[in-house]
Order: sequence, then C-alpha cells, then structure tokens
Amino acid sequence: KPATPSGGLGAGPGLDPRVRLALVGVCSMLVILLEGVLPLGLLAGGLGAAAMLHPRTRGWRRGLLVGAGLLAWSTAFSQSLFWAEWPRTPLLDLGPVHFWREGALHGLTQSLRFIALVTAGLLLAVSTPTDRVVTALRSPVGSRRIPYALVIMIAAMVRVVPLVAGEWAQVRAARRARGVAAWRRPPRWATSSSGGRFQCRAAACEQYRS
Repeated sequence: KPATPSGGLGAGPGLDPRVRLALVGVCSMLVILLEGVLPLGLLAGGLGAAAMLHPRTRGWRRGLLVGAGLLAWSTAFSQSLFWAEWPRTPLLDLGPVHFWREGALHGLTQSLRFIALVTAGLLLAVSTPTDRVVTALRSPVGSRRIPYALVIMIAAMVRVVPLVAGEWAQVRAARRARGVAAWRRPPRWATSSSGGRFQCRAAACEQYRS
C-alpha cells in the first residue's frame, strides 16, 4: 500500500501508532521501575539522542538541551540543599550551608525520570501525524473499538506539541523580520485592548523598531 504524504517522519507505513503509544507506555513503566542515576540516565540519554536526531526538532535542539540541563541542575541543587532524610553525607560545606550527597542524587534521579517521560511523549508527538493516530485508534480490535472521546483526547495530546512549536516559530520569524528579539517583551504602550483582543498599533511598532 503506498504511503500517503502527511509531512514528517512516520507519515509512511512505519510503526503502527498504537505500537508507538504502547512504547510510550513501556517507557513510562521503566521510568517508575528503574532506580539509580545510571539506568535512568541511559534511558533519558537514549530518548534524548533520538529526539535530537529527529528532523522536526532541528529548531528546538538548543532549547531542549538547555531546558533539560537546567531542570537536572536545579532539581539536584535544591534537593542537596534541603535534604532532611538520614543518612546524609556532606557533599560541600559553605559555613552554615551544607549540600548533601544523597539529596543531589535523589534530585538528579527524579529529574531524569521527568526528562525521559517528556522526551518519550515528544518523540511520539513529532513522529506521528494526528490523522494516523485517529485512524489507527478508531480501527476495531476484534469486536471492540476505543471510545471516540478517548481517541480525541489522545489525538489532541499528540497534536498540541507540534502546534505550539509551529506557532512559536511563526512568532519568532515575525519578530525577527521586525528586527526585534523573540524573547524581548514589547513595552505596554505598544499594545492596546479592543474587544478583549490585543492589537499592535502600527505607529507604536514602528517607533519600537527604531
């Protein structure tokens, strides 16, 4: 059967979307069952490498790496600082402030669980078109079908990541065309509220550009 073009990896025959959903479920179970930094790091690292190599994440790679690094660092830092369980081994002493080794390992472990789970969902979202998800889930399994409400909920979950990423890419491109950094917030006078919707004033935008 010829593949129908739908854009992105996974638009062809590939894996059945139900198999991909099952693999995400397996990853979720591994996130719960695995203990320790090493196995969870291998899981998160493997999923992260797959996400980095996917063509649809090309514009997100730096943000994904920075976000994962900040999450792991901040969680390990906060847990090592506020760890109150026993036993606890000093990792660093700065006068009255103590950083505990067990807290740092616990924080790093929990952050790796979260990173692995989010990355598995991201891979599903960027590699599987929504129409294939709906078609596969609505196909009968024996004499039973998945309820339509559940299918729509899963399809919306898969669709939201590429949708938000596409909208953000358009916003960045529009602001870059105006010569304004994407992260820079325009001043309050550059927007006005009309009918509950914010509209940019042409004169204010022109002044803001200059």
